[in-house]
Amino acid sequence: MPKYTEKVKQAVIERYLANNKSAKTIFTEAGIPRSTFYGWLKEHNANQPQPVQIGFTPKNFRILTNKVARLESIIEILKTVDCTVHSPLNEKLSELDRLHGQYSVHALCDALDVPRGTFYNHLYRNKRNNTWYAKRREELKIKIQDIYDESHQRFGSGKITAVLRGKGIAVSPEMVRELMSDMKLISIRQDAKDMYDKETQKYKNHVNQQFDAKIPNEVWVSDITYFKSKNRAYYICVIIDLFSRMVVACKISYRNSTQLVKMPFRQAYEGRQPGAGLIFHTDRGMNYDQKHSANIYGSFM
Repeated sequence: MPKYTEKVKQAVIERYLANNKSAKTIFTEAGIPRSTFYGWLKEHNANQPQPVQIGFTPKNFRILTNKVARLESIIEILKTVDCTVHSPLNEKLSELDRLHGQYSVHALCDALDVPRGTFYNHLYRNKRNNTWYAKRREELKIKIQDIYDESHQRFGSGKITAVLRGKGIAVSPEMVRELMSDMKLISIRQDAKDMYDKETQKYKNHVNQQFDAKIPNEVWVSDITYFKSKNRAYYICVIIDLFSRMVVACKISYRNSTQLVKMPFRQAYEGRQPGAGLIFHTDRGMNYDQKHSANIYGSFM
């Protein structure tokens, strides 16, 4: 079997890589055995630097998406300001002050390479005497109040920011959140959630996520949901015995009221006659609150 020099190997491989001819044509014209040619090609490929493989996950996607959004903001800022990264600090601070509230502080400082602490010191030092800044804040407060009222006090800072941006008003969520705090504006949904959390903390969770009962009528669980049929909303309350996973009572109503809970509970209680150790587990919503449905609870609670 003839021995080939490195120069011959290199010439054949380079000819193959630079030519649009097939591998068979190359090694046939060169008079080289097929196995020898593919051995050279394999050796050549093994010596080439391999691309870095990056695992693509939802987390990586979110990181890249946030990075792209941040870079887009920086590009917009650099197109807007009347200075460069190499300008004197006072000029950069003046431009950042002008754009404050339209972009996040992180993006502003990164765009002009200004430490955030330096910018905050400048901002707070000049806030009281900054007529333009104060005027812009007052104008934004009026717009925020209008949107808040139009939403019947449901919108929080995130949705109000989205509405403002939809109207072409450049503003950051941090600015809206700060102004809403100054104006004492709170989404009634968030306020209701806070009240609900505070209220439900008073009741002990006897089940504690352990949804396995050893005997019938040891633990009943209940919840309320709604569904639509022919454009009409219906509410349903269901009570299930955790031992058998069987529905022991249910009730459908047009209204989500305490009666929706009382009737199926009475039906289940009278039909099953549970002992004093029964635990009735719910999401502790208002319909199940003892203050509103006291007469459905007994000493077993």
